[in-house]
Amino acid sequence: MRFNGTDKADLGESIQNLPGSFVDYSRNSWTTEIVFKPSDTSGNEILWEHGGGGPNGKGSSLVLTDNLLEFRVRNGLTGDLEARTTLTNASDFLHVVAVWDRDAVGVEDEILLYVNGAITDTHSGFGVDDSAGTNFTGIGSRAGVLGNSDDLGGFLFDSGSYQTLDGWISHWRFYDEALGATGVSAKYNALAVPGTLFLGIGLATLALGRRRHHLWSAP
Repeated sequence: MRFNGTDKADLGESIQNLPGSFVDYSRNSWTTEIVFKPSDTSGNEILWEHGGGGPNGKGSSLVLTDNLLEFRVRNGLTGDLEARTTLTNASDFLHVVAVWDRDAVGVEDEILLYVNGAITDTHSGFGVDDSAGTNFTGIGSRAGVLGNSDDLGGFLFDSGSYQTLDGWISHWRFYDEALGATGVSAKYNALAVPGTLFLGIGLATLALGRRRHHLWSAP
C-alpha cells in the first residue's frame, strides 16, 4: 500500500480488542512485524504505533527519524525502553521486527529490534509493565489515545513532529508472544522472494494452535 504522507490506516481498535484476542496484549509479551520502503530517508515518519504519549501515557511505536529507525515502549514515567539502528539501505523493502519481552512485574523487561532477520539493537530495564493501555493502533500513521491524533505511543513529549509515512507498507503482523532470533529469521526467509522481494497475501486473521497472530497486508 502506498502512503503519501497524509493517508491513515487506523485499525479503530485497541490491541486487546483485535479479533480472537484472549489476553490483554498490552500487559503481555508481543512482537510486531512490518515490511516497508520509505520514499526517502528525510523527515520524521511513523511506521506503527499504539497507545499514548505524555507523562502518564502508555504506548509503543516504530518511527523513522531521517534514516534512524527507532522502537520505543513507554509506561508513563515508570519506565521506558528505546532501541534504534541506522538504515544503510532504505531503497529496497525492509523487513523489521520489534519484540517486547515482558517479564513479571519488578523483573527486567527487554525490547529487541531486527532488520532483515538480523538483530540490530536491544535495551532492557524495569517498570515497563504496560505497553499501550486500551488505546488504538495505527499503521503508517497515528492512532493515539482513543483516536486522538495528538498522541504518539512511546514518546514522553511529541508536538506533532512525526508525520504519516511517505512510502510503502506491504505487511504488518502482530504476534502474542516474544519471537526469538530463530523465529524472526524464519519470518524473514518466508517473505523474501528472489526477484520480487516481498509478496502480499491478503487480509486475514490466522489461528495457529493456541497462538494467534494478526496479519494486515496491502490490498
